[in-house]
Amino acid sequence: MNVKKDKYIIIEIIPTTRSKYSGEIAQISALKLDGLTLKDRFDYRLEEEKILVPDILRIISYDKEKFEYKNSTSELLNEFIKWSDNLPVLI
Repeated sequence: MNVKKDKYIIIEIIPTTRSKYSGEIAQISALKLDGLTLKDRFDYRLEEEKILVPDILRIISYDKEKFEYKNSTSELLNEFIKWSDNLPVLI
């Protein structure tokens, strides 16, 4: 992959737990790029009342008005899948 020429997505995922077997995704932020040019943003969060870890709530307390909010991790992931256009994802 050539990040200066190809289309791809850079993603940040904030989980509610360290375990890969339990918990929810509190936030997904992603950038859709064409080479080094930003084409779109994806900024979604789990509804605050669904996040039971106070430290996570503090971490994601910025720019609340810039995010879309969903009721479950499944909804967050479904929105991301629709948005991603099957592009390669860099974590």
